[in-house]
Amino acid sequence: MNSLENLREEINKIDKDILTKLKERLNLVKEIAEAKKELGQGIEDEGREEQLRLIHKDITEELDLNDDFVIKLFALIVEESKKAQKQG
Repeated sequence: MNSLENLREEINKIDKDILTKLKERLNLVKEIAEAKKELGQGIEDEGREEQLRLIHKDITEELDLNDDFVIKLFALIVEESKKAQKQG
């Protein structure tokens, strides 16, 4: 059995992976903002947000995660994405 310290170290590594992926996502969001600007589109895209909610719902069910947790998590991520797009 792993010691508490080893388990916590594994969590630290996973947390870094999560944050690294969030940074990658934000970089892509900035590229999307440029593409939207070139196409004359605004930042808000309710259709895309609904599409994301459905995708996340499916993944949540597939991975047997708590719905409320995932909804709140991605609400924060989408909000941060909008801020990043506005900042360009």
